[in-house]
Amino acid sequence: MAVQKRLRGARGRCLRYTACHVRTVACRSENGLFAVDTLVKHFASALGERGVRVNAVAPGVVETDMSNFARTDSGRNVTLAMQALKRVAQPDDIAPVVAFLASDQARWITGDTVRVDGGSKL
Repeated sequence: MAVQKRLRGARGRCLRYTACHVRTVACRSENGLFAVDTLVKHFASALGERGVRVNAVAPGVVETDMSNFARTDSGRNVTLAMQALKRVAQPDDIAPVVAFLASDQARWITGDTVRVDGGSKL
């Protein structure tokens, strides 16, 4: 109820950024990614009449401090073996998608999880 009261008359965007390991766990379980997708769809449906769009971005391995494993030879080989585009993503590969989803250009997109993962596990 508190959220509904705060959102009266609100319009906006809600983006969920899923970690690459959440996607991996989802492939091995019935809950992981499906839970994220289900939450995104639920909130998109619940908040849509208020003009709030809800989406998620699911990146692959991105070269950040969190992906130190991809800096080792063995970690990099495992990462590249899973991807159609044979390189590790940079933050600049993901940021434009997030910016797009937050913009008015994506005004008709809601309830979706956009994979920005270089073709991981195709």
